Amino acid sequence: MASAQLFLNGARVNRDFREALFDAANRAGVTPNEFCITAAAEKLMAADRRD
Repeated sequence: MASAQLFLNGARVNRDFREALFDAANRAGVTPNEFCITAAAEKLMAADRRD
């Protein structure tokens, strides 16, 4: 499968959510961007929408 760059920006969240996201990403050893993409991929696979 070919890869492509994906940048997430423009989302506005409250401070508590942002802190929780950064903490979870840090514990997983990835960036918050990578954490969000992984979560989206897992959700898509669970919905059987991944090729």
